[in-house]
Amino acid sequence: TAVTSVGTYQIGPFPFLVDVIVTISNDQDVNCVINSPAIQLLACPPDNDNCAGAIVAAVNDGSACDLVTPGTILAATPSGVPNGSCSGNTDDDVWFEFTALSEVQIISMINITGGFDLEHAVYEGSCGTLTELYCSNNDASVTTPLTVGNTYYIRVFSGGSDAETTSFDLCIREAPSNIVCENAENFCSVGGALTSSNIIGIPSNGPIACLGSDPNPTWNIVQIGNPGLIEIEIVQTDANGNGLDVDFVLWGPFNSVGAACDNLDVGCPNPGDCPNNTSSPNFYPSGNIVDCSYSIFSTENLTIDNAQAGEVYLLLVTNFNGNPGTITINQTNLGSGGTIEAEIDAEITSNEVVFADLDNDPATPDEAAVCGFDSITIETDSPFADTYIWYKDGFVIDGETSSTLTVTESNTYQVQAFDEQCGDDAFSQIVRVSLYQDPGEIPAQNITVCDGPTNDGSEDFDLDALTASLGLGADFVVSYYLNVADANQAINAVSSPYTSSGETLVIRAEDANAASNDYLGCRQLSEVELVVNPSPDINQPMDLVVCDDDTDGITTFDLTAIDSEITTDANVVITYHLSQADADNGVNALNNPYSSSSVTIYARAENSLSGCLNTTSFNLVVNEVPQATFDPQFDYEVCPNATVPISIGLVPTNFTASEVSIQWFLDGGIIAGQTGLVLNTVLIEGDYSAEITFNDSGCEGFVTTFVNELESCVIPEGISPNNDGFNDRFDLSSYNVVKLEIFNRNGTLVYSKTNYTDEWVGQSSGGDELPVGTYFYTMIYEGGAKQRSAWIYINR
Repeated sequence: TAVTSVGTYQIGPFPFLVDVIVTISNDQDVNCVINSPAIQLLACPPDNDNCAGAIVAAVNDGSACDLVTPGTILAATPSGVPNGSCSGNTDDDVWFEFTALSEVQIISMINITGGFDLEHAVYEGSCGTLTELYCSNNDASVTTPLTVGNTYYIRVFSGGSDAETTSFDLCIREAPSNIVCENAENFCSVGGALTSSNIIGIPSNGPIACLGSDPNPTWNIVQIGNPGLIEIEIVQTDANGNGLDVDFVLWGPFNSVGAACDNLDVGCPNPGDCPNNTSSPNFYPSGNIVDCSYSIFSTENLTIDNAQAGEVYLLLVTNFNGNPGTITINQTNLGSGGTIEAEIDAEITSNEVVFADLDNDPATPDEAAVCGFDSITIETDSPFADTYIWYKDGFVIDGETSSTLTVTESNTYQVQAFDEQCGDDAFSQIVRVSLYQDPGEIPAQNITVCDGPTNDGSEDFDLDALTASLGLGADFVVSYYLNVADANQAINAVSSPYTSSGETLVIRAEDANAASNDYLGCRQLSEVELVVNPSPDINQPMDLVVCDDDTDGITTFDLTAIDSEITTDANVVITYHLSQADADNGVNALNNPYSSSSVTIYARAENSLSGCLNTTSFNLVVNEVPQATFDPQFDYEVCPNATVPISIGLVPTNFTASEVSIQWFLDGGIIAGQTGLVLNTVLIEGDYSAEITFNDSGCEGFVTTFVNELESCVIPEGISPNNDGFNDRFDLSSYNVVKLEIFNRNGTLVYSKTNYTDEWVGQSSGGDELPVGTYFYTMIYEGGAKQRSAWIYINR
């Protein structure tokens, strides 16, 4: 194969079990040749060579290996998963996965061929994110606690780095509970001997007491009923009744099972120092080792001298032979010495709370309360119990049959524990669990109010409104106190509304049920600062009084002119309103300038920093001005160079003479001494004005008229139309004649003209010259205001 660049190249395939040597030579240097060692492939890698290809392993629902999963590490390669806690090389690991059917399983490799140095590890998680639970150098192991229903992975590999051809059957089965001291089962005398299946496939943990190893262990509890000598026989046989080597160690006495397992003596004083009781029958007890034997026989005997009622002993029995069978434990001196019995009792405990008899009354439930937890787990302390029934408020809780119960509701609970092996049961005490809610941290609060109309510096504070604003709801109670000590004890709470001139109160928020049960431990404390801000200091403004200059009853007001009368504080904003409600609520403020008739105005003065306000009111007063007209009974014209004055006068519209003061003016100048309704000193032409002032309001009104000076004050009595420039025309141009009619002495209309000035020169309306003689006329003049009739003579 030509190699032209750096990379990976395939060679083969080659037959199995054939040595293959790879030779690499340099085309530029014939002396540069490299040969590989002989490579021989025994088989293709297994399908489960990597985690992703893990084979699903069968799991037995009992303690027998009825179901197995075959496996091999032949031709297996490294999976790349980091080495675990075992010392073996994982270069030939294969993978299995299983679903846990029990909290503790036994994993064992059986029917091993081709090699015996197998190790295995158990993982949780998923491929790529695996976490090792443990690793074992033995063919079999007891798992750490598992979660029923979860998937776990098993990694099997050889302990060395040489290629292995080992094949095996993988067995996963339920682990007996009493293969560890903490799960020791009780021995009961009811029905005579205790017979149970032995344990197989469990490796030894090492020497203990007189035993050089402890393979396939079972642990049992022996509890003393009646005091005296106890003699026990242990027999192990196979299915055909053939004896199997069995060994034992007995420890005691202990006050309780819980005090036993952590206090076992493992030697005399060291493991291996303890003799067999068959060769040294008088050696024991040694420490708390009461008896021990490692004989080759299938029958062992142990003795407890002077056993006392209530004492607890631990018995370890091992299947040294390793083959399946049964172990029978029997008290052989029943009726002539002491007795052993498993008297079951039950107590509810918890690692999360402490149950206490708060009222020292054994007839009432023990109580425990927690704050801020949705649930707690309570447990049954009953060493001999196998099954359980839980009760809530005296009723069976369906489906709850384990030794623990997750409590999610406040109530009373009790458990009934059953020793199925000995046919006994016991009720625990009744406990009350109270799950109280934690209100959570409450930020510091502040209530700021403004001093009221009395300006006494003290105000009512609505604490109930603050409670509602916290949003805790009906599940919590909020109360307020003057100090932390009172708040912690929930005493001397203040009520709402609370009157204060400003201070800090302590807030206590707690679960409503806790409060009703007088439980003080589920509360959060915070504080609220009460602040009373002063209202703005304002003055009472004067009424704003104006005169109605245009006599329509409405005047435009500059409301801002009142601001400085109310206050000069730059931080106070003043608005004006038409009602007290609008002023209080700060709505519908009036625009400035404001046009209005007489009305009451409400001023709102609000401090822009504190938000506090004050209000006042004042009146807008629109006073009417005096109104009058000139009396039409008077002539408003004077003759040139008049020496006899005429009179002009006023007709009041909205006043009487006694209500006003009057001053007359001519062309803007005061006419001294003229203060009445009639001015009787008019001699010359001009603008005559009367200034009329109401005596009460001072409002003034002005009326003006023009007095006209006539060109002549004489109406001609004759004309001589001869074009000599004297009296040629009937000149009425000074009289503003609206209409002129001329009649002959017979009363016949001979001439008529509207808007007449001086057009008549003795002619008829048709333009004919009228004869000499006397004629009569009627004229309407002064714009139609006056009428005059007289005679005129035509002279030619």
